[in-house]
Amino acid sequence: MKEKMIIVGAGFLANEIVDFIEHYDLYDIVGFTVNKEYLREDTYLGRPVYPMENLEDYYGPDEVKLFMAISWYQEMMGVREVKFNELKARGYHFANVISPRSYIWTDELGEGNWICDNVYIGYKAKLGSNNIFRACCDVQHYSVVGDNCFIADYTMVAGHVTIGDRSFIGISCAIHNRVNIGKKCVVGGGCVIKYDVPDYSLCIANNATIVQRDEKSIEKYVDSTNLKNK
Repeated sequence: MKEKMIIVGAGFLANEIVDFIEHYDLYDIVGFTVNKEYLREDTYLGRPVYPMENLEDYYGPDEVKLFMAISWYQEMMGVREVKFNELKARGYHFANVISPRSYIWTDELGEGNWICDNVYIGYKAKLGSNNIFRACCDVQHYSVVGDNCFIADYTMVAGHVTIGDRSFIGISCAIHNRVNIGKKCVVGGGCVIKYDVPDYSLCIANNATIVQRDEKSIEKYVDSTNLKNK
């Protein structure tokens, strides 16, 4: 019998995750949850939508697993992080949604990660929680990915790399061995990163130029670019 799941969020990312879960028959999705201020209808995709503030009235922490479907571009994973931590503090657990077509050679996974098709996670790599690993990305041996990160399609993360919390790695990037990417960094699509990247940095694809910013301006950069349309 499949575990019951409630999806946190009811937007375009929720649609994709529902299709993904149903395609591989991974969980029994019994509904969605959003904050009351965003509760427009009682149902979404044919399932009930529950107010997050009193989710326990419908499903308690021991009855259901959650999965985060709030978009990554909002405050550079900030909204996802806040809601994840809030629900964890209330006793809920998040499920890892893992494609059976991925290859995972480590037991060191947090919770609430989405690992898409043809992702490779190497020997003794360590993954935090609430991350998104899009199709065909590669995280090699002994690398560490923090919490609330996004790694886009076809990106190659070599061995012994560290990626800090709430960092965004764009499509088709290459991060060389033993490089440290700081927290809240944006690595633009196609970058080749050979050296350490400080916290709150923007790496531009043209020769991987690094522009260092402060914490708030890097969040605003992500909110204001076309990352929000991905």
